[in-house]
Amino acid sequence: MLRRLLPTLIIFTVGFALLLWGLATLQSIFAQERDQAREQMEASRRALRQLAHQALREELGRQLEATRSLIRRAAKDPLLDDERLLLVEGGEQILPRPIRFRAAPGLPAKELYSTLRSPDTNPAPREPGSPWAQRLGLRRRFVDAVTSGDLHGLETAFRDLLTHRASYVISSALDIPYMLALLDLFTALSRPDPTLMRRLLRDGFDLDRGQHMRSLQRSLLLAQGRFSLGDFSFLRDRILALCRAHGVPHHDFSARASAPPRRPLALGPAPPGPALALGGSYYVEPAGARLFGVRVSLPEVVEGISARMRRMGLLSEADSVVLGAGPGEGSPPLPGAVTKSASGAMRLLDDVSLQVRSPRWRALHKSISARFRLKTMLTVSVGLLVLVIVILAASLQHRRHRYLQLKSDFVASVSHELRTPLTSIRLLAETMQRRAGGDPRVGQYPLRILKDVEGLIFLVENILSFNSIDRGRFTLRPSAVPCDELVSDLQEELASATSARVEVRADALDGEAVWGDPELLRLLLANLARNGCLYNNSDPVVLTFHLRRTRGRALLSVTDNGVGIPSREREKIFDEFYRSPDPTGRGVRGSGLGLAMCRRIMKLHGGKIRVARSGPHGTTFELDFPGRSPDA
Repeated sequence: MLRRLLPTLIIFTVGFALLLWGLATLQSIFAQERDQAREQMEASRRALRQLAHQALREELGRQLEATRSLIRRAAKDPLLDDERLLLVEGGEQILPRPIRFRAAPGLPAKELYSTLRSPDTNPAPREPGSPWAQRLGLRRRFVDAVTSGDLHGLETAFRDLLTHRASYVISSALDIPYMLALLDLFTALSRPDPTLMRRLLRDGFDLDRGQHMRSLQRSLLLAQGRFSLGDFSFLRDRILALCRAHGVPHHDFSARASAPPRRPLALGPAPPGPALALGGSYYVEPAGARLFGVRVSLPEVVEGISARMRRMGLLSEADSVVLGAGPGEGSPPLPGAVTKSASGAMRLLDDVSLQVRSPRWRALHKSISARFRLKTMLTVSVGLLVLVIVILAASLQHRRHRYLQLKSDFVASVSHELRTPLTSIRLLAETMQRRAGGDPRVGQYPLRILKDVEGLIFLVENILSFNSIDRGRFTLRPSAVPCDELVSDLQEELASATSARVEVRADALDGEAVWGDPELLRLLLANLARNGCLYNNSDPVVLTFHLRRTRGRALLSVTDNGVGIPSREREKIFDEFYRSPDPTGRGVRGSGLGLAMCRRIMKLHGGKIRVARSGPHGTTFELDFPGRSPDA
């Protein structure tokens, strides 16, 4: 059974393995399609992220460039609003200006102002001949000119005072109280020119040789670190009082001078390139020893980039650009938050990550995964279905072979049981023929019984031999079998097996022999001869045997003058239990095992049998025996 099923199992196994290989290849193609689709989607996202990052760089650079000139002016003019501006020079923060006061006991500036405010007092300098001593002398001249009403002397004294103030740098702690006391005294004793007071308090003076004298508003703001909070507040109030008295603008000065103290920003080391500082609230760019910056609203900038990309058709209405995590970081921060990098409060702009959020991409990603899962399920289903089919086919094949085996066993068993009674019947028929052969009352009955019994015995021998060979139980006993003996024995057997006249012709068989089992070779030729007699309408039936040797092999041909075999039947006739249509019209009987037995016998001998030619005038079977010397 296993020997019969082995070819089928091998075919099923190889086919199933090839199918599994094909399904695995198909699955790998599905995986490649999924990976390619994801890679294309990720490439689109990367391109949009790069475009958004470039837009962020351009927008921040544009905002800084628009305020660069304002930064330069605000560095020189403390009255300008510097809240949005950032300037660091030589490691020192210039903008926004730190607001801090000197920690000192008492109010020295206020005391100096009070002393200088009185027209009758003039404090003695500690160092005679010093710029401060000269300044005090000019005050004396100025007060005398105002008191006496000497306009020419007043003009000369004031010009000399301004020239001296522009030429000599005196500590702001002395200069500002000095000028305020002088202007208050001037206001109290005279009527100063409003334009002059505006220049002194707010605009400043452009003097000869390109010299410029700062106004008191700007001087106090620039020198606030030299005063205590009490002195600074006193001096601020005096300047505001003079501005109100003479109609000088002062609102911006009042706002700057009333701002609460503030420390320098914790910026850390200067970055090597464009960066975001202080959690993304400032955008900065280094320029040599300077660091320029501007306050920005990063969420608004990013939202503007999203709106611009929507107008360009790069994003849909549901898509947006958001701040994401930088390289090597974990979860993305909240919108607008920028975490610190390795350079303290600075984060290089190149390290800022932008992400594109798109519901359609999420849907596309889910769709790609869903399609891949569906294809995988289909592939697995096909594999399981084929496996079930293979199992069912193997089971059916096993059942079929089991059925054929049971059938063969039954036929063999019945045939074996028929052998003994058929032999007895043959002996009785032969005895009857010898004893009553001449009695007219008996007639031809004994001969007919003998012929029918011989046919049945031949059929039983065929079945038993086929079953023995098919199961591998037959032991081959090869020897050199003379061909003429085979033919002569065959002629005697045919004489008793058929009622037709048979002529057996031997062509080139003298001295020739084939190597094989004598019993099987007689059975082989008997089957061929009986088929030649059955499928034949000629009288007499002519059977011709011819042997030739070629390339070390023996080719024995058996030719009859029968009705021939159709070309479509020439391979099927060697199948078990197959019977071709009866062309004689005489109802030829047979088991369908004769030619199948012939092929089994030739295969057992290592040879082959085939229909060499066939036609309406006869058929030639060619038996190809392996070449072996009869004497071997």
